[in-house]
Amino acid sequence: MTPPPSITVGPSPLKVLGQVVLMSVVGTAGFSVLIVVLGYLGNPWLLSHVEIIVAWIAALLACFCVFAVVCTILRSRPRVEISPDGFVSQGAFGRRPRRWTDIDGDFAAVKVGFQTVVAYRLTDAAREADRIKPVSPPAGYDDAIAFCGELSIGARELADVLNRWRQGAPSAT
Repeated sequence: MTPPPSITVGPSPLKVLGQVVLMSVVGTAGFSVLIVVLGYLGNPWLLSHVEIIVAWIAALLACFCVFAVVCTILRSRPRVEISPDGFVSQGAFGRRPRRWTDIDGDFAAVKVGFQTVVAYRLTDAAREADRIKPVSPPAGYDDAIAFCGELSIGARELADVLNRWRQGAPSAT
């Protein structure tokens, strides 16, 4: 059975909502602490209006949550499009195409901070064409698909899919 001409790994709106809600809760708590500290440092107006300010901040961040999920659904971003020629990672604002011939080695799921990303090495020619200077990040990779936490499949599954497609690509060496 031949593989399909291309596949798309799209976003999961629930994962995006979860991340944005978490950021909103942390942001609201941070603003609340800041308002209280500034109020005690000499601006009593802030302390007398702290409930209103926090409510407005929470409402604005809730609107941002809804906006982020609606944009995710309407634009289908972030996503990774995989084809026999290579793949394209499309984030919220940009896109990065890669050919299978640009990839040196296998894709791997690598933990970076609190998230897991799909990392890969580039060939010397691709590194020079992209003007990527060889650096030694902890995992020793040149580039990564960073938005794996927002996709419908996890980073390990995406790395497996990319490795299978790369091995099946006729132009891969």
